[in-house]
Amino acid sequence: MPHYSAIFFLWLWTVFPLGTKPERDHLRRGLEQYRQGEYGDAEVSFRRALAVQPRFAEAAANLGNALSQQGRFAEAAQFYRMALPGLPVSARPGILQNLGNSLLKRNRLSEAVEAYRNVLRLRPGHVPAQRNLSYVLRKMTEKAEKKPLIRNIAQTQRQLTQNSEKPDEKDNRKPDANKPDQNAEKSESRSTDRIQSQTDALSGNDMETMLRQLDATEKQIRGRPTRAKAEKKVRTEEKDW
Repeated sequence: MPHYSAIFFLWLWTVFPLGTKPERDHLRRGLEQYRQGEYGDAEVSFRRALAVQPRFAEAAANLGNALSQQGRFAEAAQFYRMALPGLPVSARPGILQNLGNSLLKRNRLSEAVEAYRNVLRLRPGHVPAQRNLSYVLRKMTEKAEKKPLIRNIAQTQRQLTQNSEKPDEKDNRKPDANKPDQNAEKSESRSTDRIQSQTDALSGNDMETMLRQLDATEKQIRGRPTRAKAEKKVRTEEKDW
């Protein structure tokens, strides 16, 4: 992308002769520093010129160039816009071209398109503006074509994220009739543990008392047939007598 600062410098020397005014002195010093590649010092000189004369369009345009050379494209675009109204029509295409380039560097494609179109309105057939405008329009078309693909990728990623956040389906399955009920087994285990704990709680005296009661009951059951035979024998004897 060609830079039009050199052309603008020549235009400044021919159209606006540098005088002895302070803003002109700062402008002249800034131009010398710019030619030597001292862009930071040139920036200071151009700012001093603007401090003396805030509407000094030539200083604003060259300050934009110095800032652009330092990679500060947002500030450069600001000063290019500031300079445009005060410049002659013949000087505007070069500054508009630099404005479009600084906007393109910041990926401000729509604004860059407008800047290049303004160059072509003022100077039809301007080859650099035509080339850059074609490049930006092609880039915008490619970006628009990629949007559906990016949208589909984002949708797929959301679905994958939602699936990974779902609860485990095993927890929601119905119990299998062919498999033992784990809850029932746990309940039986708790009941057995409860009975065992109750048995363990019995003292030795309680156990002996229970055994004695069982023995007494067993003796009563065994003694009943004996008494029945005795009663029968007595009745038989009474009958025979």
